[in-house]
Amino acid sequence: VKYVISTFLCQEIDLAQMGDPEYYKKIASWVDTEVLQKYCDLDVAVGEHLINQLKTMAHIDIADPFHPMEGRLTLPSNLRDTEVRLSTVPVLEGQAAALRILDANQILKPLDTLGLGDQRLALAKNMIQNEGGLVLVTGPTGSGKTTTIYSMLESMNHHCKNIVSIEDPVEFSVPFVRQISVDVRNGLTMSKGLSTVLRMDPDVIFIGEIRDKVAAKIAMQAASSGKSVFATMHTRDIASTIQALLDLELDIQSVSSHLSGVVNQRLARRLCPQCRTTVPMDEKNRKYFESKGMALPEHLYECIGCNICNGRGFRGRIGIFECSSLGEDFFDSVSQGSSVHVWRSHLRDAGVVSLEQDALHKAANGLVGMSEAMDIQWI
Repeated sequence: VKYVISTFLCQEIDLAQMGDPEYYKKIASWVDTEVLQKYCDLDVAVGEHLINQLKTMAHIDIADPFHPMEGRLTLPSNLRDTEVRLSTVPVLEGQAAALRILDANQILKPLDTLGLGDQRLALAKNMIQNEGGLVLVTGPTGSGKTTTIYSMLESMNHHCKNIVSIEDPVEFSVPFVRQISVDVRNGLTMSKGLSTVLRMDPDVIFIGEIRDKVAAKIAMQAASSGKSVFATMHTRDIASTIQALLDLELDIQSVSSHLSGVVNQRLARRLCPQCRTTVPMDEKNRKYFESKGMALPEHLYECIGCNICNGRGFRGRIGIFECSSLGEDFFDSVSQGSSVHVWRSHLRDAGVVSLEQDALHKAANGLVGMSEAMDIQWI
């Protein structure tokens, strides 16, 4: 045995139903709420044939197993709202493959359904309404950054704006965005793509990810010229985002002048509202709330499982957010050469709700379980 299929699914997949769009959505809902579990073992010959078949469907050269490859599976027309991305990479004694199922109904969500809350929702809308400036959505891989940005872009009056994106790769086909996919093999790098985007007279630019100094400087130049720029970065929180921009050799004066705001986020499994039940506050959770300066709720919630959530106790996921438009006082602290820890303290003193505080607030309101809130890695 060489190949082991690991899956987010607790249920067995019925291959006979794989052409049914509703079945794809059901699978996507399983993936959205479960943790990694082993599904089955495959014989070497079966595993190699399966990966080659998937690569063929994704128009990937099966004669080259020596390089990382990415592609998009071609699906029937009745599945046009569903996309499946394939990533393969050579590993010891074979290849590893990952499939990502994307549902248009899960990507283009209204901004007020993501879990921002009233205060942070108003702040995000203010970032969108600003004419010009850079908005960063940050967090680790798989934290929902692209979904948040697509929701922000859709909330604009996009019919009157020329929105252009440069992504590596394009996460999902969005009708109101002119999307450019990085293609290094044909010379279209992120840096060259950004230079091209600026010549397309865009009103709004979406950069899939700022990874290097060149991309960071072009993004800041675009923001300083009056363009609205949205981008993602892999950073732990707002304070570390500012440090990352400085590490990319951006001038602090430029950052303070043209950075409209930062949204940092994680994803947590949402408790099923049909079967969740209240549990008393124990001493451990009481001390945890008090250590974060949070008011103590009367009780907490935990999952049970019912027919609606297929016995899992969770239905979908919800965002955990830290948002700030950052003021002059914050950047004065940055200019003085203080540490990231001091910047975090400054944000808390300014009333910016931390990721942990937002998670505990959602736990107190029955949106997530207490164990889920405490298990997320914040910084």
